[in-house]
Amino acid sequence: MADADPLVAVVAFAYGTAVVGLLLAYACRPCFHRGRRQPTHAEAALCALLPVGAIVVGVAMAVSADLPTHQPPMHDLWHAWIDRIPSGPAVHAAFHAANYLLVLAVLLGLGRSLYGLAQTQSFARALRRAATPLLVRESVAVYTLETPRLLCFSVGLRTPCICISSSLLARLSDRERDILLAHEVAHVRRRDNLLNALLVAFYTLFPLPGGRRLYEDWVRAAERACDAEAARQAEDPCDVAATLVAVVGLTRRWATPGAAHFAAVGDDIAGRVRALLALPRRGPAPARCFWLIPLLLLLAGGVGAAQPSLLHLVEAFVRH
Repeated sequence: MADADPLVAVVAFAYGTAVVGLLLAYACRPCFHRGRRQPTHAEAALCALLPVGAIVVGVAMAVSADLPTHQPPMHDLWHAWIDRIPSGPAVHAAFHAANYLLVLAVLLGLGRSLYGLAQTQSFARALRRAATPLLVRESVAVYTLETPRLLCFSVGLRTPCICISSSLLARLSDRERDILLAHEVAHVRRRDNLLNALLVAFYTLFPLPGGRRLYEDWVRAAERACDAEAARQAEDPCDVAATLVAVVGLTRRWATPGAAHFAAVGDDIAGRVRALLALPRRGPAPARCFWLIPLLLLLAGGVGAAQPSLLHLVEAFVRH
């Protein structure tokens, strides 16, 4: 196992720092959800990305701080606890098995993540070949699909586009079509498809408990942010809410992997309608991003405080 020690140590340290970021995100969720409100797009995105940021900050600290030179107050007690671990053959075998299982889980997660990203990209290319160009809206290409399925979504990672089925177009008024496209253009401009793919890949690679909830918070916040942008362009949130209710009955039954839908399967339509009706009739809703800077400082401080214990725990796990 000696040759695999560095790999196991890196993987275990990455998991440990990701868990620290996850705990910080859950510590901040009550602040974002206070008063039963949903977090903003930026707040939800930062919470979902905190485990990623914790890994980056933790690795940067480990590389630049000589792993570290100061001793935490509980250092001696920690070593006393580590020394109590039995050193018999059964314990060594259990640690060896855990090491191998950890590396195997990460390799499987990495394979699934890369496969998912490749499938998303190949699906977008196949759609472009099968679709017919319709128009260009705010520098975003819009394509039509000849299918009886009633669909409208944005898809693609590097150069995302919007696809809408001709059958859905035939059932929409010009006003509803403009609202629909404004919502999808907002997804493209925010690079939501790319961030969605990265979050799915990360939480597939690191299946952290509770990570799914952070991801779903971001999905809901992204949909509300795009609804608000469509309402700003339409100058009437009620029209956007009416279009959402009208379209959801037509498109809710279909799902397209790796795409951002105007009305997705299982989406919180009622919550989105309530959020739209709470918007001012003119102008965007005020942004609430004052928690972002303290949250970044908390991330750096939390990872820095936990790093000595994480390093000792990783050393015990790998070297046992």
